Amino acid sequence: MDDVKTVSSPMTTSFKLSKVGGKSLSDLFVHRSTVGAIQYLTFARPDIAFLVNNVVQFMQLSNDEHWAAVKRILHYLKSIIQHGIFLSRHSFVQLTAYTNAEWRVN
Repeated sequence: MDDVKTVSSPMTTSFKLSKVGGKSLSDLFVHRSTVGAIQYLTFARPDIAFLVNNVVQFMQLSNDEHWAAVKRILHYLKSIIQHGIFLSRHSFVQLTAYTNAEWRVN
């Protein structure tokens, strides 16, 4: 999925998954391992937590609609791959804070 088209939101406004409908997947291993990897990402990306939770609920009865939802999340993650804070071992971070409050001890 290196050359996929990116999307600006992780899901459409009409997002609704269900048990019925859709064509059953022939290879559930790829679907389940991908969902597991995305589920691990929710620790660092809480903006996808709700959607991943919805996809996880249908892992036993996965179909092509569920796989399309997983792929949509992956397309979204591809579009935000550069967002975040990168800290290396050699980076020096200096935290500076200012306040205008007076603190008096009587």
